[in-house]
Amino acid sequence: MKKRWFKRIASVVLGGILLIEAMPYYAAATEETGTESNTLTTVSAASGEYSVERFTTGYSKVSSTYTAPVYTGEKLTFSMANAAVSGQASLTSEDNYEYGTTVADVRVGDVVTLELNVSETALYEIDFDYLSYDESILPIEFALKIDGEYPFYESRNLTFETTWLSDKEVSTDRYGNEIVTLPEKAIRWEHKALMDAGYRYADPLLVELTAGVHECRIEVKEGTFLLGNITLAKPETVAAYIGSQKAEGNALITIEGEDFYLRNDSSIHATGEFESAISPLSSTTTVLNTL
Repeated sequence: MKKRWFKRIASVVLGGILLIEAMPYYAAATEETGTESNTLTTVSAASGEYSVERFTTGYSKVSSTYTAPVYTGEKLTFSMANAAVSGQASLTSEDNYEYGTTVADVRVGDVVTLELNVSETALYEIDFDYLSYDESILPIEFALKIDGEYPFYESRNLTFETTWLSDKEVSTDRYGNEIVTLPEKAIRWEHKALMDAGYRYADPLLVELTAGVHECRIEVKEGTFLLGNITLAKPETVAAYIGSQKAEGNALITIEGEDFYLRNDSSIHATGEFESAISPLSSTTTVLNTL
């Protein structure tokens, strides 16, 4: 009797697992039977479209079709006072943290449209001045369109980090263990080029612009911040390696990794490890000794 009941229960469980696994395929095959199946089909189709679009409009694909030369002239600076033509953001020349010119005060959902007038057809590096002044620990995010189109897939989601200060004093709990304190944001102006938020490219992403006026549309997705000048510039070049030189002197300078003073992400923090090779170390309490 027990074996018979066990077999029945096992059959029910196995049947349920097979039914759950088959549900997406069944729903996709019966679009006209209900809302749930239509939703599954739509999600599947949308995922496929995004995957194809990311492959066909990614920066590596788009940049391979560039024909213009890299820009080599002087920086072209566009201020909010002269370039901003529309949008929900408000322009202000006061409370701009000593920026020196008019800035745009923007927040989530705002759209800022600017006109960029370039004199020659070339590949440009686009740089942004910005200052995050809210209490959010998340980085600034916005999408960028040029003349109504995303120049490449990566421009749909651009991330602009803010600077965070290190802990001034080490805090401890009631047992004497060192603990991580809340991060403190540095309210200051930042400058960053158009970069890939996924960090697949080490260099800034260049945009090909023809001579003339172009519409630059910024759609804010995260953050409350001040937007300063936008700059079109030539890419920076790193000097070639020419060899090493012997270090003079015999002093040993030790820098502890956990003693950093600035960071560009609030999630970066020190932690404690019990390892004899790590300094400092305590056998009785937790010591922050690793980044």
